[in-house]
Amino acid sequence: MSRSRQFFVAIMLHLAAGAAIANAPVPAAPADSMAALAPSGALPDDRELANLVAFTRLMGYVHYFHPSDAAAVTDWAAFAVGGMQAVEAAPDAQALADTLRRLFAPIAPTVRVFRTGYAAGSASAYVGEGEHLRIRAWRHVGLQAQGRGKQYASTRVALTPAEAETDPDIADPRQPWLADLGGGVSCAVPLSVYADDQGTLPRTAVPVAESDSGTYSPADRATRFAAIALLWNIIQHSYPYFDVTPAPWEASLYAGLRAAAADADGEEFSMTLRRLMANLHDGHGYVIYRPGEPRPVLPLRWGWMNGQLVVTQILREGASALAPGDAVLSIDGQSAQSALHVAEGLVSGATPQWIRFVALNELARCHNESSRQLMIERFDRPGFPEQISVPCEVLPRDLPAGAARIRPEEVLLEVRPGILYVDLDRISEAELQAAMPDLERAEGLVFDLRGYPHVDPEKFFGHLSRIPMRSAQWHLPVISRPDRSDMYFERQGEWDLQPRTPFLDARKAFITDGRAYSFAESCMGIVEHYGLGEIVGEATAGTNGNVNLISLPGGYFASWTGMKVLKHDGSQHHAVGILPTIPAQPTRAGVAAGRDELLEQAVRAVSR
Repeated sequence: MSRSRQFFVAIMLHLAAGAAIANAPVPAAPADSMAALAPSGALPDDRELANLVAFTRLMGYVHYFHPSDAAAVTDWAAFAVGGMQAVEAAPDAQALADTLRRLFAPIAPTVRVFRTGYAAGSASAYVGEGEHLRIRAWRHVGLQAQGRGKQYASTRVALTPAEAETDPDIADPRQPWLADLGGGVSCAVPLSVYADDQGTLPRTAVPVAESDSGTYSPADRATRFAAIALLWNIIQHSYPYFDVTPAPWEASLYAGLRAAAADADGEEFSMTLRRLMANLHDGHGYVIYRPGEPRPVLPLRWGWMNGQLVVTQILREGASALAPGDAVLSIDGQSAQSALHVAEGLVSGATPQWIRFVALNELARCHNESSRQLMIERFDRPGFPEQISVPCEVLPRDLPAGAARIRPEEVLLEVRPGILYVDLDRISEAELQAAMPDLERAEGLVFDLRGYPHVDPEKFFGHLSRIPMRSAQWHLPVISRPDRSDMYFERQGEWDLQPRTPFLDARKAFITDGRAYSFAESCMGIVEHYGLGEIVGEATAGTNGNVNLISLPGGYFASWTGMKVLKHDGSQHHAVGILPTIPAQPTRAGVAAGRDELLEQAVRAVSR
């Protein structure tokens, strides 16, 4: 964007009366999207909902893109809670515009809010002394929330007018971001401001520092609205995958606010936040309420096989009435298929296989029950359903219930003469290095990545190749405009893997499935690109890239993918994953017989 030397002398900011809003207007919320997400109960009317949405959008613009000193240190959780209380009851567009101006003026005095179609007005640019003049602006590499997400950086830069003029990421203070906020109001938000040696201009009182967002109660309606707004905004302005998995994110804001209004307690509201996050279709998309609090579960593991919910492992005596291979037909009177479908609706995932894995874990959780009633069909008695009761228990962290984990008990095992099995999810670095002489002598090697490996990739992969290798492409988003306008990516941070001795020359196979995500997919991407061996099993989760994190008022934490990962050749990884060269799935008969059918396929692959 070219600019003139008027940076030094411009005094007034002029906005044309009645000018068309340059940025995309806010669409009306689709009624069917809201109905799908919002529970029954007392909901805001259309006017109130429009007020809440307008406040949310303006707060995001000012929070992340208006670089005044006051905005930079505002406690945005407290501001969001108070703002929601102030705007909800505004009776019309003029009252809403007046309320928004009053709320934002102390932290962003050059921001203008006005009725859509009317003049925005003008504000002094406060240039100050020419030789000391600076231009302040935000520069985001990702959006860093409350100091979390060490890969991401949000910094306010201070440039001379000459430097700002030649930097395409820095907006002209006299050309604000124009947007329709909905509800009959629009805004003009400068994305850069003038500053002198004492700070940004005009001077405003500096707000107090951030407070603990956990002090707010989810029993408070405004707190729930604020949590929706804070989560929605940071994803709206920074999520890197909207281009490949178009999410109904605009409709999710309306739906989330409607649902939040009717939620009775913190648990209900956690479901609302999870439904909102599920619309993102991101395997890193989680919402956690009261982290660390132990939750009771059914002490078993199960998997979905050929249209049936099949028990794969018994973890405690309380579930001893079941056996591997038994099918669960219903849970507390609800069919297993219907219960799984409900659980999947609360899961954010880029692929069906990841959504199913997480939903199976969720399905094993107990809430207020001390036990759950299961209608089962025993493998050896097909067609004879029976009802049993399974008590809920709190299990140790190293014994997770839920989705099936079918694999040998040993982390290192000679499955056939000359063929070694290595569980990369559980083996320690010391155990792996100690086994190197045996691995070097092996004729066939099977590596298990059905989960999240804990090996050092530089050490491990160095033994599998005689040439240097790299990980897939990692791209950090650079954000200088709202709503991801003009967002671009910087490629950086990839692994550089050098050959190591000994070189493992045996035939190799890698077992994986839909639970392998993130770091596991970085590993499997190297296997895929460099052809290190057969890939046996199912497609991986299709979710990679470092996460971003935010804490929300009411005691909630949320995560999502903050950067983009492409395959080595630049093609799409998100929602695709790493595909098997030898597709394989467990079966009910195999589970009943105690077989690991994917391992059997892998052994055959390296025995040829």
